[in-house]
Amino acid sequence: MYLDGLPLHLMYTHADVHAVESRKRANPSQFSRPSMPATAPAKQAARNFITTRVASFFFVLATMHNLPDGRKINVGVLGATGTVGQRFILLLSEHPYFVIHALGASQRSAGKPYSKAVTWKQTKAIPAVVREMAINECKPEFFAECAVVFSGLDAEVAGDIEAAFRAAELAVFSNAKNFRRDPNVPLIVPLVNTSHLSMIPQQRALCSPPLKKGFIVTNANCSTTGFVVPLAALEKAFGPIESCIITTMQAISGAGYPAARRRRWSGRR
Repeated sequence: MYLDGLPLHLMYTHADVHAVESRKRANPSQFSRPSMPATAPAKQAARNFITTRVASFFFVLATMHNLPDGRKINVGVLGATGTVGQRFILLLSEHPYFVIHALGASQRSAGKPYSKAVTWKQTKAIPAVVREMAINECKPEFFAECAVVFSGLDAEVAGDIEAAFRAAELAVFSNAKNFRRDPNVPLIVPLVNTSHLSMIPQQRALCSPPLKKGFIVTNANCSTTGFVVPLAALEKAFGPIESCIITTMQAISGAGYPAARRRRWSGRR
């Protein structure tokens, strides 16, 4: 499938596999499974895995064919200082085809070097490519040279900002919930329903004024993404599923990352 002349891979491709295998041979330690400290809460470990998995789906969705002239694709990250934004940055910093061109965050962070504005929560260090990169406000004019913008914005602000980026003819891949229930916005789990991307031309046509390049694509809720993949495989193999019971226990305390961090540090004493 192509959008604006650029092929979108909806599943892992031969080019992706080749790139990963080459990197494995060059640096085997990079692909070793990191050990989780014994004191780290299981809940935080699960959240890290889910967030990484959700972000990974976007790269499967948006990764482009190996470009013959060796050029890379400029991309931007909205909500770059948040947890999801940090995951985007980690994945993008090692991506064979994408290069981080612009970062967006709140007005409070705008103008600061990324390393000075972010409370870094990841086990890996801040990638060098963004360490001294200046943060912009989340305004389309700062992302005009980006082919793709990944949004890790909080739902409280994501709706208006993402709509403004779409109106500015930018392609937005959103991790926020705001447009998930919009009937003209594809809600994609790449291994399940990539055919829904065919509604993008309709989404553009219904905007006022109609758009030529801008669009929004969203991912599913993090827990939903994890279980619809095996459910789709079961349904394909054995027929319709009448019902299922799913318990996620996500965000069971509501205390968020600060509580997990306090538990980790208290366990070290």
